[in-house]
Amino acid sequence: MMPAPSSPSGNYPNWRWSRRNWASHWSCERHWARPQPSRARSVDIEVWGYEGRAADCGDEVAELLSAFLGRSCRLVMAGPALGRRSDDGASGIAFADGYPLLLIGEASLAALNERLEQPLPMNRFRPNIVVAGSGPFEEDEWLHVELGTVGADVVKPCLRCAITRVDQATGVRGDGEPLRTLGQFRKVKGGVQFGQNLVHTGTGTLSVGDPVSVRERRS
Repeated sequence: MMPAPSSPSGNYPNWRWSRRNWASHWSCERHWARPQPSRARSVDIEVWGYEGRAADCGDEVAELLSAFLGRSCRLVMAGPALGRRSDDGASGIAFADGYPLLLIGEASLAALNERLEQPLPMNRFRPNIVVAGSGPFEEDEWLHVELGTVGADVVKPCLRCAITRVDQATGVRGDGEPLRTLGQFRKVKGGVQFGQNLVHTGTGTLSVGDPVSVRERRS
C-alpha cells in the first residue's frame, strides 16, 4: 500500500492512511487508546436480524469514517452488553454471520480452481482458519478438531452467498462464478457449500503454523 496524507481533509491529526485501488482496500492507524467496551457508550445495532447493544468507539473515528465513506456511520465493537450467540447457540459471537470460525483447506480451494477459468484467492471466501496438508474437501468429514491447543467442533457446512462473486480488488461483481461452478459439484439443500463452520470449545492463542489435529470424524 502506498502512503497517503494523514486524513482526507487534514482535520484529523495523528491518523495515518493508506489506500489501494478501491474503497474496500483501505486502512487507517491512529496512536490512541481504544475505549474499553465496559466504559464506552452503548448503542443499538442489528446483525443478520439480531438486535442488541454494542460499544461505540467515539465521535472522532465516526467523523473520520463518515468523511471517507461519504455517509454517516459509527464504528462499534463487541462489548459485555452484546450477548449475541452463534446460530446453534453453543458459542458467543460478535459480528460474524453465524459462527466464530470458518475453516477451509488449501486443497479444497485448489480443487475448485481447477474447474474455474480464473482461479480465485482464498480470501474471496473469508475463512479465518486455513489448513494445509489435508485432502480436497476432507474437512467435510471432520467432527472435532484441535487447532493448536484449542478444541473446536465442526458444526455445519458454510453455504455461500453472492458476496463470493465480488472481486475485492475492484468491487466488480462477476458473472456468477464461483457459485455456478460450485453448484455443479457442491450443491446441497439450500445452496452450495464451501468450507466448514466451527465453534471453539475452549480458549487459547492461535498462530500461523500451529498443527491441526482431527480428533473425531463423521461416521
